[in-house]
Amino acid sequence: MWMIVLLTICNVALSEPIIASVEQWMEDNGAPKIVVRDLKSAYFHDPSRGFWATEHNNKIYSFSLRKSPDHQRLKEASLGVTQALASKAVLLYIFMKQCVKCNFKNEQVLMQVLRNIQYSGEVGKGGKTVSWFVDGYTVSYMWKNINDVVINEVSSINYENIYSNYCIYGYKFAKKEYLSHKKENIKKHYDELLALKCNLPLSFYIELADISLEEKDTIKAQSLVNYILSNELQLLNISELETLGDVLFTLGDEEQAEKIYLRAINKI
Repeated sequence: MWMIVLLTICNVALSEPIIASVEQWMEDNGAPKIVVRDLKSAYFHDPSRGFWATEHNNKIYSFSLRKSPDHQRLKEASLGVTQALASKAVLLYIFMKQCVKCNFKNEQVLMQVLRNIQYSGEVGKGGKTVSWFVDGYTVSYMWKNINDVVINEVSSINYENIYSNYCIYGYKFAKKEYLSHKKENIKKHYDELLALKCNLPLSFYIELADISLEEKDTIKAQSLVNYILSNELQLLNISELETLGDVLFTLGDEEQAEKIYLRAINKI
């Protein structure tokens, strides 16, 4: 099974030629092509994140990259920084697998939630770690046998906070996909948040109703609309009101759709 997880923010924005150079560098250092491919896919999903980890054939692969400093001494020190980030990625990945109460489906979101929890561990001496400078960036590539990685201590876990933060970050993730018009791929994320009974804004239910109509599930869409209309609509913005009006119109409730469109016009 493959799991690709995106970790801490490092403010990395790479051009296509630099990405190609990093890909080639990792392949030259033994990274499987499928790992490199998924790193590239993960990067384009969210370029603001700077290190990743993935599992394959009982090994954990991690990658980290940061803009290299100009000063030579700082540049050399940045090698240790990226290696530390790659190690942290491995430990965080294992922690996620061992978090028995973290039974959530979106690994990317869960990793974002768990990264602030205090823990310690050892990545082991085996495997491989290599770091170097590639087109102005400091890059580290690491792989470890999964059985060599040990989490020693985990403290101050509040599972209620994990749940609430998963709901918050999960909706941000799902909404980003929705706004990029990837509706066919994100219904499962909306459905999970609905099943978790997260405390979500009305915009969530409008978007899910819209997605449900895309999949011809008019019964679910109508049920969601009924819930939406039972709430106060004052906080909805123009775009949300227009989407709700479109959903109502598609469901055949033209009278209610016109009322919602009028609300949107009055907000202009």
